[in-house]
Amino acid sequence: MRLDKDNVYFLPPDNKNGLSTSPPNRFDLCDKFEFIVEVKPDLEKLKEEKFGGYVVGINGKHLGIQIKDVFVDGTIWTDTGEKKLKHIYPKYMHNTFKIHFVCNLKEKYLLIKENKGLFKERKINFDGEMLEDYKIAYLWVGCGYGFSECPEEYRQYYTGDISYLEIKKDNKTIFLSNFKKRTDFKVYDESGCGNHLLKFQEDWY
Repeated sequence: MRLDKDNVYFLPPDNKNGLSTSPPNRFDLCDKFEFIVEVKPDLEKLKEEKFGGYVVGINGKHLGIQIKDVFVDGTIWTDTGEKKLKHIYPKYMHNTFKIHFVCNLKEKYLLIKENKGLFKERKINFDGEMLEDYKIAYLWVGCGYGFSECPEEYRQYYTGDISYLEIKKDNKTIFLSNFKKRTDFKVYDESGCGNHLLKFQEDWY
């Protein structure tokens, strides 16, 4: 599925119909959470993003997987400031590849796991606690934050294809999709948790 500034998705922290069995909220209460994606970035378009684009992120001070035209990294903000993995420069980025991001809040580290033949594992330890912002944040697919109250350069749109996404909290998969089961407005969650991705258009919300 193609993502760009006109095709962004999100998971609200609470399901208004109460159908989610594992709501995608309060990541700050986990011991660990993970984002696993398969992507094919549009490298030319990502050159235009000053800070790179978030393929998966939690808003506030942005947290998640960030991609520029030449690098991949992972970020989190705590009450002691921003923590960022040193840029990972894959050997190639023009084909589909996998990124496995881990944020371990119990042991205080960020990790992007090794993708053999493409890049080595990268890990950084951090201190402090997750910012209060994350307690009420949305999880975004295709940007760091979609609402216009945020200046456009800080929305950090990802442009490119996504073919797989898995979100895990404390080793439990709470969202899973290969993006084949979808409508014009929704990507269905195949984890069984009922956390369907919703297409974002600001005047709908």
